[in-house]
Amino acid sequence: LRNLRSLQLEVIAQNKHASALYESLGFTTRRRLLVMFRSAARFPTNGAVNERFSLRMIPVSRALHELETLSAVEHAWQRETSSIHAIARQLEGLAVVDPIDDHIIGCAVYRAEADHAAFLDAAASSIEAGEHLLESVLQLHMDADFSYVNVPDDDPLVPKLRELRFEESLSQYEMFLMLDSGLVE
Repeated sequence: LRNLRSLQLEVIAQNKHASALYESLGFTTRRRLLVMFRSAARFPTNGAVNERFSLRMIPVSRALHELETLSAVEHAWQRETSSIHAIARQLEGLAVVDPIDDHIIGCAVYRAEADHAAFLDAAASSIEAGEHLLESVLQLHMDADFSYVNVPDDDPLVPKLRELRFEESLSQYEMFLMLDSGLVE
């Protein structure tokens, strides 16, 4: 534990007693994280295709690299690149590509099984590209329930997630404690 400079934890937003305890110990609330869920039966199947973008499956390592530059908000620790790399073999990467100059303008990393899928991260350089990305992943796995855990409530894709019938099933506060000495014995 040498050189430990801060502690981080999450507390369920409804657990007011725990929040008060952590605050009394010096923790500060950094932001609210959302746990979102969408039932397969709730997905609107309009099948609209955005001709402005093309899609490409890409290796997860490449998607993670692209997400580092595309992400508009800082990730919760569970969604940091190093955390996702640990399970990369179980994941898929999808990119939205600008067909004019063939560069990636959006990426999603997700895990899909027969009846459940989970976003681990998604980001894009524009809201329009992000919307196309989310809709495309959902259309690829129409029969799956979807979850997205620890999404910062200020993530620019949250409004589109809600439009796509993702519901907040839980929220938690990300809390930090800065340590004075930088050392814990």
